[in-house]
Amino acid sequence: MGDPVILDGLLIKCEKDKKAQKADVECMNARIAVDRIAAQREKLEAEQRIAAFERNRERLRLQQETQQRQLEEAKKVDPYKLPLVPPGPPSDNVAQTSSNN
Repeated sequence: MGDPVILDGLLIKCEKDKKAQKADVECMNARIAVDRIAAQREKLEAEQRIAAFERNRERLRLQQETQQRQLEEAKKVDPYKLPLVPPGPPSDNVAQTSSNN
């Protein structure tokens, strides 16, 4: 049953003639062919769903890794951007250190 048009026509014929539906070999073969085609389509659809799920999962993983990297970069301190002298009044420790020298 390689031709879907013939298969459809045969199924329509079998549905109209209820007696032929049970005893006719062509009707049984047509039903078996339809079942096999349906099983193949279900298998293909399941594989496509799994592939789509894997693609989405990989995309999400990459997105989360990028966010994590950005957070880590934001937490890092760049010593070249720090001020040389802390702003504000000098602390007691700085004053004592300079007077001891």
